[in-house]
Amino acid sequence: MPWRQILGVVLLIVLLNISPVIALTKNPDITIDAQEMEYDLEAKAVVATGDVTLVSEELEIRCEQMVYFDNGWIEVSGSYSLQEKNSYYEGDGLRYHIPTRKAELGKVKGNTGDYYISGRSGSISPENVTFTGGNITRCDREKPHYHLHAGRIRITEGQIIIERGWLSVLGIPVFPIPYLSLSKTNLATWPDIKAGATNERGFYGTVANTFTISPELLLRGGIGLGTKDWWAVNGKAMWNPSPDFSWDLGFNAESIDRRAETRLSYEKSLIAFDASAYTEWVKSEERERNWIATASWAPWKRGEHGVWFDLLQEERYFRDYTDSNADGMKEWYGGQLPGARLRYQPNNRWQIGYGQRYADGDFREPVFNDWFHEASLDVSQPMGDLWHLTVSAIYQWNDGSERWDKQEIGLTRLFHCISTRISWDGVDEDWNFSVGIKW
Repeated sequence: MPWRQILGVVLLIVLLNISPVIALTKNPDITIDAQEMEYDLEAKAVVATGDVTLVSEELEIRCEQMVYFDNGWIEVSGSYSLQEKNSYYEGDGLRYHIPTRKAELGKVKGNTGDYYISGRSGSISPENVTFTGGNITRCDREKPHYHLHAGRIRITEGQIIIERGWLSVLGIPVFPIPYLSLSKTNLATWPDIKAGATNERGFYGTVANTFTISPELLLRGGIGLGTKDWWAVNGKAMWNPSPDFSWDLGFNAESIDRRAETRLSYEKSLIAFDASAYTEWVKSEERERNWIATASWAPWKRGEHGVWFDLLQEERYFRDYTDSNADGMKEWYGGQLPGARLRYQPNNRWQIGYGQRYADGDFREPVFNDWFHEASLDVSQPMGDLWHLTVSAIYQWNDGSERWDKQEIGLTRLFHCISTRISWDGVDEDWNFSVGIKW
């Protein structure tokens, strides 16, 4: 071979090996590793093939073939993986602009911190992430227990915005979600969603959500629907101007029942005060009014142990619009329930109480029209890592009669990101089974 041809081959080999390095000197913080690299003079781009890895500051892209342009754009036509700060994506088809950290993604799935997300396509930037036709969930299973599906998912300024979507549990669509804005960090603002069955409601579903108006003011609203002609709509405003003081104002409409209530609470050191008032009515047939005030003092408290002394004052009034006396006046029943009690808490899971109350008046429901004893028990006891038992009971008696004022027991079973609960109300003789999401 003539020496000129040999020299030409040598120069070509050198150019093919050093041209990518020359192109990358405009971006000294970028390195590309691949089995083969060549520089396209016409496109002004590096073409890398075979186990390609691009690294730049907090960015890493892996693929089989990549085209890196001098203007900072990267194109991947096949499969890829992209690691950027706390986010990871993988999919098919990618365009990424290194100077602006903006990208266009084809079919993609990945995670952004604690959230797993997927979609037909997507775009990312330092300001926001947008996926179309995608799912988002906190469940890390390959087949998640639940996910929020949406026509569009946006993550921006600490919020996750769901548009034109629904909630699926175990792959079954449960609730439509036309629009929903969720906090990335505060799970208390995520919707409280349950599905279950009771004697009264039949099979039912409920959803409630909390909205932050300001650090001191929260609004909460919810709806429910059951198969036994049961429905519910409720709302509540919660104002907490200081850690010691709170005021709630709420309304609940449930099938034929209505309830409006308000509550004030104050707690400072070893002294607490709680007052609430409500009115209930059933269509236009009967109405109940009630207010309760409780003043508490803790003469002894150490860690999770403590003793509390309560003074209670309760007023009850019932009015029945279906009955009337000879003069045409409607029947009223009412009275007072003052009393005092001691509560002992051996730990933060158990609390027992004993007190004496006085029933004065003519109540509609059977009560004691004299002094009576009242014993209470409240239990919230974990049973291992997966089970949790709750018991709440109030028993009242005197020389003439006895009764349960409250009798509830519940058992919760925790799963990966779903909890199930079965409970029994012995006073109303009603059972309840529900399934809820652990966000």
